[in-house]
Amino acid sequence: GTKRLRAMADEEGEGEVGTQPTAPSLAWTDLKLADCEEYLSLTDPDAVLKFIAGKMNLPDYDTNPRSAVTVDLYLWVLDLAKQNGLSSEKMSAMFTILKQTHEFAIGTPPPAPPQEEG
Repeated sequence: GTKRLRAMADEEGEGEVGTQPTAPSLAWTDLKLADCEEYLSLTDPDAVLKFIAGKMNLPDYDTNPRSAVTVDLYLWVLDLAKQNGLSSEKMSAMFTILKQTHEFAIGTPPPAPPQEEG
């Protein structure tokens, strides 16, 4: 009964039965605050493409059609967030939601972004 439901809820990280689970925040998963600020400061279109390709480990975006489409998709979501005046936190979360959805849809994720040292 209830004891089993509680154990299942706790196992799945859902907390107490009858309570509203807290959604995980996706902000800062793929783009950190400094990344968002850097993106917002860029004005040269080539620099923007290189920034996205570098952050998402897609250096072949200018020769590989799949990487080019992926960079274009990421550019679109960041530009949409910028045009709508989203905060860096919301921009980062929106980016990760789209990135994870895209990776799930295509079935094979692109290489992981390079990890920050330190």
